[in-house]
Amino acid sequence: MMGKHPGLTVLAGTAMAVAIGICTASFELAIQLREPDLGLKGGGRLVVIRIWDRRTSQLRPPFLDEFLTLRGKLESVQQLSGYRDVERNLVIPGGSAGPVSVAQITSSGMRLAGVAPELGRLIGEDDEQVGAPAVAVVGHEQWRTGFGADPGILER
Repeated sequence: MMGKHPGLTVLAGTAMAVAIGICTASFELAIQLREPDLGLKGGGRLVVIRIWDRRTSQLRPPFLDEFLTLRGKLESVQQLSGYRDVERNLVIPGGSAGPVSVAQITSSGMRLAGVAPELGRLIGEDDEQVGAPAVAVVGHEQWRTGFGADPGILER
């Protein structure tokens, strides 16, 4: 049949190739929408652990004690980092005051991002210890707008 109708064979083959390409692109788009790339080195190996709360019938991140238990017991996980978004009041001496969105993150999460600070240092494991002084990492935009890009911010 293919030898008798070469034009129809080429047309059918081309239609199949186009259909396969459209299906592949559709699946890739669906995967990217469902699981976007985080833009981090090894970002495809990251997973999120959440816990289903039966009382509220909602997902929630683990509490600190659950996180520490998981960190100590998960054997197939190379590194477990914690992160959550919260809102805090920021008071700038001699400046403004108001709510800001911040991230509470573990030191391993800071290392995962792979970004070096412009000034100062990143959060370290010593900062996670009970009784350690409070530490903050200020984002570039907040440093520029809230603190006037003052390089002496580390002294304040």
